[in-house]
Amino acid sequence: MSVLFLFGLLAASFIVAAAIALRVGLSPRLARRAGLATLEFTGLWTVCLVFDLALGTAAILGLRGFTQAFVSIYVLNDVSVVVVSALQAFALYAWFIRSA
Repeated sequence: MSVLFLFGLLAASFIVAAAIALRVGLSPRLARRAGLATLEFTGLWTVCLVFDLALGTAAILGLRGFTQAFVSIYVLNDVSVVVVSALQAFALYAWFIRSA
């Protein structure tokens, strides 16, 4: 039930945002390019997140192996890792767009 509510909320917010964009005067033809850019950014965000989690896991396991300190891998189960990965992806995406 909560998943259906979430999808309904996202669909409603998308419809409202699209209506506002059309009302402001944005071209409907640019919506396809915006959608593709969103997919590119989401893919880059996923790659950054996987890389950050893999690097964090390797660092934690290395720390455990070389020292007597115990750091839980659950430290990586934090929303800040997702946010930092999004910021990394945003910076890389902006860099790619500016260099192209």
